[in-house]
Amino acid sequence: MSRYVQRYPFSPKAEWWKRYTDTSQIGKRKIYVAEPNIAFEVSGFPQQLIQLTTVPTDPVEEIQIGEIIDDIPVSALRFQRKLYTYDPIEQDLVEQDLVEEETTIIDVDTTMTIKFEKNTYILKQKFDCIKETDKESSDYQPLQGLPIDSSYVTIKTHNFNGKLDKPSHGDIIKYTHQFWFIEEVRESSYFTPKEQKVLHLTLKAINK
Repeated sequence: MSRYVQRYPFSPKAEWWKRYTDTSQIGKRKIYVAEPNIAFEVSGFPQQLIQLTTVPTDPVEEIQIGEIIDDIPVSALRFQRKLYTYDPIEQDLVEQDLVEEETTIIDVDTTMTIKFEKNTYILKQKFDCIKETDKESSDYQPLQGLPIDSSYVTIKTHNFNGKLDKPSHGDIIKYTHQFWFIEEVRESSYFTPKEQKVLHLTLKAINK
């Protein structure tokens, strides 16, 4: 994680999730395979275990979860503090209060990678920032009779001064416990006497 000067110690930190459209850039995806053509993968905001009806052919790390011996699941998934086992009759995950001692509990990795709308987002770093504009809301109608509420906020940060790799349009920021798309990126500068650059990020809330 990058080091930085903490300019706003009492303001909430933000997390930068960088978008990758080419999965070959980031290595293997992690999926939880229950049957030859049924698997589960962490996706969406808020994060969920989404069923894949076809196991992907691109590079993946497969973790087997569907085996049952003497009516006892061999493994269970622990996801967001809840336990799930695979039910071959329902062909889906079923939440459990407890599992047998013989069952291996697998913790689902949700810390570094998220898939959403055919893109993959990798957690790059936390950074120091401050809110530049208050949260604003607006309504628009993509279809007649279907109003959509959109919330926007702008933050600014000094943490990417002089860096080539920095947040850009289409990336995701987690800020104040909410996920936001980056709608616009703008830079400004000042001199101290060395030139210092400030990154201004206009964020659009991701509706659940």
